[in-house]
Amino acid sequence: GYLDLLLGLQARGVRAYFATGAENYLGKGRFATAYTTNRKCVPDEFEKEENITADLVFNRGTFELVDPSFFMPNPTNMTDIFRSKAEIYTHFGHLQPKSILCNSQAEINSAFTEIKGELIVAKEPVGGSGDFVYIGTREEVLAKLPGSFPILVQEFMDTSVGILGLVEGMHDLRLEIAGGAIIGGTVRQPNTPGEYRANVSRGGKEIFLYPDQIPTEAVEMALTIDTQFKGLPRDYCADFGNTPDGFKLIEINRIPAIVPASQGPAAKRISDSLITYLVQLATTGETEMKA
Repeated sequence: GYLDLLLGLQARGVRAYFATGAENYLGKGRFATAYTTNRKCVPDEFEKEENITADLVFNRGTFELVDPSFFMPNPTNMTDIFRSKAEIYTHFGHLQPKSILCNSQAEINSAFTEIKGELIVAKEPVGGSGDFVYIGTREEVLAKLPGSFPILVQEFMDTSVGILGLVEGMHDLRLEIAGGAIIGGTVRQPNTPGEYRANVSRGGKEIFLYPDQIPTEAVEMALTIDTQFKGLPRDYCADFGNTPDGFKLIEINRIPAIVPASQGPAAKRISDSLITYLVQLATTGETEMKA
């Protein structure tokens, strides 16, 4: 996927490189070393170049720029929200299932009483790929909690109703948003007995979607979220689940997976749309995706 991205950018006339390591960053968009290629090959065959100055840095990890004003998608005022499930709840809790942010064991006990249902969910504020998310009966969840705070306690989302025309049974629906436009999505399903989380890293299976396949209700919710970030360079994902009470927001992910174009036409569209947006950012600085 990363190689597809690099070659796709270069096919649009943009010089693209891979760079790693905070110690490699010299400030003002300059890197001591970076790596590139013009063909499909293994990393050991990449060409090394020195003293590279970038117009745009597409951050794919925990790399922090020394000068935060430098042009980079998902600036700090976005990622500070996306990094924390507690912050996501603070800003977008009205789109989520019933949730209570707890700062003590007494508050957890109270939340477990207030939130109804046989199963319950508790989440540590920071974690990805389904890590630090506890789902089960109250007794099972209590036994797994780390003893640190805050903890977000939520109503269990029953997504067994599926999504009409797309998927039957438990699922989540991930929408990728770049520059205010939904460039595609995936439906993911758990693939392990007893597993409620649909993360691909946990064995979940996924189906890529074109934008016009995505249910209108989920599209409207995603665009409502995006209004808070209008004018910022951005590429992120919002995860939803369909329930008997309609779609609910699960969480927001600041680092969407880079989709290999080889995974089918819908996946290639996502890849191509992301490339289009990054080229636009690097060459014009315009943050809203052009139609």
